[in-house]
Amino acid sequence: MKRGPSPTTVRRAGVAVLGGLALGTGVWIVSKAGKSDQAARSVGQLTRTAKGLAVDAGNPLRGVRRGALSQRWAYHHARYLRFRDPRQLRLAIETLSAAVRLTPVGHPMRGMHLTNLGLTLELSYDDLGDPADLDAAIEALRGAVASTPPGHFRRGWCLANLGVALQSRGATRDTPADLDEAIRLLRDATVVVRVDDSDRAIIVSNLAGVLRARGEKTGSVVDLDEAVRTLRAALAIITPDHPDHGRINRNLYGAARVLDRMSRAATGEPSAAAPRSLGHVPYDGLSELVAGFETVAPATELFTDTMDRLDRFVRGDGAAVTDAEALALAARLWSLADEDRPAAHAVGLLAWCRFLIEEDPFHTEDLALALSRLAPDARPDLIRRIFSVDLPDGIEPGVDDAPCHPGHLDVIATQLQAEAPLERSEAALTMLRRAVTLTRLAVEQTRPDGELIDMILAGHADAVLRLSGAADDPALLAEVLRLRRLCVEKAGPGQDRARRFLWELGLALVMLYAHEPDATLLAEAEDVLERSEALQQSDEHGDVTEAERASKMSDVLQAYLLDAEEHGYADHKHLAWARAVGALAQIAGDSATRVRSAAPYSDDHGRRPVRPGDPGDRGASDGR
Repeated sequence: MKRGPSPTTVRRAGVAVLGGLALGTGVWIVSKAGKSDQAARSVGQLTRTAKGLAVDAGNPLRGVRRGALSQRWAYHHARYLRFRDPRQLRLAIETLSAAVRLTPVGHPMRGMHLTNLGLTLELSYDDLGDPADLDAAIEALRGAVASTPPGHFRRGWCLANLGVALQSRGATRDTPADLDEAIRLLRDATVVVRVDDSDRAIIVSNLAGVLRARGEKTGSVVDLDEAVRTLRAALAIITPDHPDHGRINRNLYGAARVLDRMSRAATGEPSAAAPRSLGHVPYDGLSELVAGFETVAPATELFTDTMDRLDRFVRGDGAAVTDAEALALAARLWSLADEDRPAAHAVGLLAWCRFLIEEDPFHTEDLALALSRLAPDARPDLIRRIFSVDLPDGIEPGVDDAPCHPGHLDVIATQLQAEAPLERSEAALTMLRRAVTLTRLAVEQTRPDGELIDMILAGHADAVLRLSGAADDPALLAEVLRLRRLCVEKAGPGQDRARRFLWELGLALVMLYAHEPDATLLAEAEDVLERSEALQQSDEHGDVTEAERASKMSDVLQAYLLDAEEHGYADHKHLAWARAVGALAQIAGDSATRVRSAAPYSDDHGRRPVRPGDPGDRGASDGR
C-alpha cells in the first residue's frame, strides 16, 4: 500500500551515485530489453560473474564481483523505473546489499554503495509502503555518512539524503526526534555545499520542508517563519528555468499560507516573516550606493525594475526586495551575472538589502552573494571593512571559491561584538546578529579538517552566546553547546587549546542545564570541568543531592562573573552567565551559596592569536 502524500512537495536531496560502467551497462540493457536476446545474454554473464559471494577479503576477484553486482543493480533499478515491476526492485536491493557486504569498512566505494542502497530502499518505501524499507534505508544512509569523511565532495549530499529519509519517518510516524535530527543534518548539509551551487537550493528547500512539518505538528510559528525565509533563500539562488523552481515556488506559497494562518490565530497579527520595519536598520550608505548604481545601470526594463525596487527599499519598503516578484527579478539577474558586470552588481545589491532586514542570524546566503557580487568600488562600509583586514602571511586559505578569507569575517565579527552597546537595544541586537552571520559564514568557508576550523568554530560559539545574552534567548544555548562540542572534537586531545575548549564546553553544559534541568547534562558538565582542571576532581557525586551539585556549578559561574565585574571586561556573554546563575540558584534552593571573585580559566597557550584589527587580546581579557 502506498503512503499518502506529504503536505510539502519534497525532492530527494540527491540521486543515486552511479559508477559510469554500471550506469552504461544498465541503461544499454534496458534500451534493448524488448528488441534482442542480447539483453538476456548480458544479464546471464553478469549473474555468472557475481556468483560465489562467500569469499575472503584477500581474494583478488572481490573487486570484480563488486563491479558486477553494481552493474546488476543498475540493470534491475532501471527496469523497475521503466516497467514498475516490484520484483525488479527487490532484486536491485538484494544485489546491492551483496555488494555492500563485499565492500569492507574504509573502502572508498563503500559510501557510494550504501548511498545507492539507501535510496533504492527509500524508493521501495515510497512506492510499496513497507515501513521496514524506510528503517533499512535510514540505516544504510547512516552508514554512507559514516563512510564519507569531512571534506569529501559527496558528504553534503550524504547528510541531506539521511535528513530527507528521517523527515519521511518523522512525518509518517509522528516521531519528533526524527524531525529534529533531520533539521540538524540538513543544516549541516547547507554548510558543506557551496553557497553559489544551484543544486544547493534542493537541500535548502528540503530543510524548509522539515521545518514546516515540525512547525505544523508543534504549532511553532518560529519553525514556519524559518521555513518561509529558507524557501525565499532557495529561490534567490536559482533561475526560473531551474528544474526545481516551480516546486520550490509552490512550497513557498503553501508554507506562507500556513504561517499566516497560524500566526494570526496565535496573535491576531501578520506572520513574523513579513519584512520588519527599517527604522532601526543601519543603512551603511545604501542610499548613496543605489544612487551611484542608477547612474551606470543599463536603460533596460530589467534594470529599470531593479532600480525601482531598490529605491522603494531605501524609502522603507522591505517587501520590495523579498516578495515573489523581487525573487524572480533576482533570478533573472543571476542568469546574466557571470557575463554581465551590472547584473552581478545588481544581484549583490539586492542580496545586501535582504541581509539588512534579515532576522535570522544563521542565514548566510545573502551576505555571501553580496561579498561575491558587489563591485569592489561600490561596496557598503561593512563589506569594505571585511576586505580591508590584513591577515598574517602563510595563513591557511579558506575553501575553494570562497568570496573572502574566513579570517576576514572572524576579525570584523569580533569588532562588531566589542562595539555593540551593553544596554539591550535594537542597535545592539542588530550588531550581534550580524556578528553571528559573519562567524557562521566564516565556518562555512573554513576547511573542515584544517588548522583554523576549531578557532573559527569557537568564534562562532562566542558570537551566538553573546546574542543569547543580549536577546535573553536561552534557546540559543543548544546551538552554543553543539558548537563547543565541535571545538573539542576538532582541536583533538594533543593540542594546547584543547583544555580551554573543554572549559568552554563545561560552561555551555552548565548554562543549558540551568534552563533545561537534566541530570545527564549536570553529570557531563562536572566531568568536563574536572577534565579541564577548572573544577576540583571529586568522587562524591553520588553522595550529594542534585541541588547541592547545582549550587556548586552556580559557584563556578559566579566566580567568573565577579571577576569580570571587578576588572571591567563584562559583556553580553556575561549576561547569559548571569541568567544561568539565577536559574541555578532556583534549582539549588537552600543549598545556594555566595562566592568570592576568582579569575576565569586562563591558559596562554590556549589563547586565540591577536590579529590586526582585533580590539585586543581575546584570551583572558574577555573570558575566552
